[in-house]
Amino acid sequence: METDLVPMTEAALVAPYQGQSLAAVTNEIQWLLGKLEENSKKTLQFIFETGKRLAAAKDMLDHGQFIPWLEQNFALTQRSARRYIRVYETYKDAPLELIRSKSIREAYIEAGIKKALPVGDSESESDSSSAVLQAMPAALTDRSQLVWLFRQPTRSGVALKKHRVQAVNGQVYIYRKDTNMASPALDLYLPRPAGLPEPAWQKAIDAYVVATELYLQTIEEFEERGIVSEEAV
Repeated sequence: METDLVPMTEAALVAPYQGQSLAAVTNEIQWLLGKLEENSKKTLQFIFETGKRLAAAKDMLDHGQFIPWLEQNFALTQRSARRYIRVYETYKDAPLELIRSKSIREAYIEAGIKKALPVGDSESESDSSSAVLQAMPAALTDRSQLVWLFRQPTRSGVALKKHRVQAVNGQVYIYRKDTNMASPALDLYLPRPAGLPEPAWQKAIDAYVVATELYLQTIEEFEERGIVSEEAV
């Protein structure tokens, strides 16, 4: 039986660390990174297999019964269930590609779940003329990412002080400046209909983004007048 190079017992976790040498520390970090990658692959496999079965159960249930069944049987949020199903649907025709080559983050980005802004903010790194940008995390922990986002013009041309709207792979998100958080504009995934040309689909998504920005313009106006709460969105 193989012995762990870095013990993962409770005692080891709370004990102070003193590396014997730089070579030993380097070796231990390499071992830990290998374990992280190994476990990431296993986690993806569990996500895929869970999504496979959630999708099957959803097909077995009558319309409107999936969420009650989910809540009755599992300590699993609707959001997590949707994510697992999305991963399964994205990779169901190529599951080995998922397990062999993807990190959890990469899989979530390709499935349209997570999003990430480019680190820099030069125009060469982004194309603000397109509503469908690079993927972006739901919470912008890097302040420079948030600064970059709010430097971008809105699709509609309206001036928004507190919000930005972005779309990736059919999911439209609203970002609020004071919380650094994103939330879906609607709890709805907008897949590209089969046969619809890419330019037409992008145009439809752009129209959705523009409509959302116009809605937010009204919200911000009434927030400034004190008519609605600033937590309206």
